[in-house]
Amino acid sequence: MAHIVVLLLTALLSSELGGAAVIDLTWSLRKVRATRVNGTTTEKLQLPWKMDCAASGLNRDWCNMFCFDGITCHLTDTILVDPFEEEDDVGTIDCWTSRRRTSPCPVPYEQVPNVGCVNLLEKNYTWSDARSVCQKRGGDLATPVSLHALADYMIGIGVTAEYWVGALISSGWLDGRSINASDFVSFEPDYTGDCVRMKRSYNYLLGDTDCTNPKRGVCEY
Repeated sequence: MAHIVVLLLTALLSSELGGAAVIDLTWSLRKVRATRVNGTTTEKLQLPWKMDCAASGLNRDWCNMFCFDGITCHLTDTILVDPFEEEDDVGTIDCWTSRRRTSPCPVPYEQVPNVGCVNLLEKNYTWSDARSVCQKRGGDLATPVSLHALADYMIGIGVTAEYWVGALISSGWLDGRSINASDFVSFEPDYTGDCVRMKRSYNYLLGDTDCTNPKRGVCEY
């Protein structure tokens, strides 16, 4: 399972990295298989500390990820597609991906055009549990005004899981709107459940299913 930690490296941390000018830079810790890292490494350095490795990555404009195995610092311009996770931790090493935040959304949300601030959950939950996780992150299950814009975004980033959204067959969107018939795939709803999800084989249009089925979720801030 992926272990993801989001950090904001501010000027305070940049001083610890030897004065590198880092303002509002998001780093995500991920477990990546060593074979994948070795296949993408652009530069290898023998360094004693993880912070030295981080500083080396920060000082290279092309570096999007650095990995440190305790001896070797691997620097690469590879960008991992989010959400990224290996099937397990066997044979993995710690890597940090980075990108400068230009989004007005709070971490861990991302700005999606014509949708708003969105965060895709990485684990499966029941509908109610997914909603609780979104609320703990300061938002709620998504109620996009433009479902098609959200669907285009999800297809564009290459996710394939099913995702809960903030809608119920019995009452519509959580914000009080009715669900547009055009938001459902042609043969849905089939009234097999009250909760609404987006599904890749539906081109991320809507369908209904039992609320206790485990799925990921789309949070909106």
